[in-house]
Amino acid sequence: MNPDWDPSENSCSRKDQPEWVPVGLVGKLLVRDDGTCKVGGYCKPNHEGIATASPIGYRVMKRTGKNQLLVLVDSALRL
Repeated sequence: MNPDWDPSENSCSRKDQPEWVPVGLVGKLLVRDDGTCKVGGYCKPNHEGIATASPIGYRVMKRTGKNQLLVLVDSALRL
């Protein structure tokens, strides 16, 4: 345990703190999309970091919401 931790301080979840961002390197990851991606197709991040349909990129495995996808991130992928 961190010796500087003060249990009397109020704290919030890391998901509510803008400096904490989840990072995935390989595997199945949830990403936001612009609605153009199709299951079985591919996607790449656009200039805002949101997935958009592409002829190459990350394999779209499943749509999990209106603007959310499950994609396969492979360490050998070259965008």
